[in-house]
Amino acid sequence: MAISNPNAQAAMDEVRKTKETAARLANGEYPEDADHIRVLAGMIQKLAEQIERLVEGGPSAEALTPGDVESRVDREAAAAAEEDQTGRHRMPRPTR
Repeated sequence: MAISNPNAQAAMDEVRKTKETAARLANGEYPEDADHIRVLAGMIQKLAEQIERLVEGGPSAEALTPGDVESRVDREAAAAAEEDQTGRHRMPRPTR
C-alpha cells in the first residue's frame, strides 16, 4: 500500500525493515555473540520512534480503522499458521 504522505511512508518503510529484522532473528539468523536483549531493546526503540513520527503527522484519509487492523492481523495469522504447516510462505491477499 502506497502512502501519499512522505513522512508517513518513510516511517512505514522503517517499520517494515524492523519487522524483517525481527523475522530473521526469530528464525535464528543472528551472530552467535549477539546480545539479544540489546538487539530487542534497539528494535523496540526504533518502532517507538516511528510510531511517534506517524502520530506527529496526524490522522490522514488513509488512516486504518481498528477493523482494518484486526482484519489484517487475522489474515497474517492465518498465513503464518499455513506457512508453519506447509513450510511455504503465502502472502496475505491485499484488501484495497
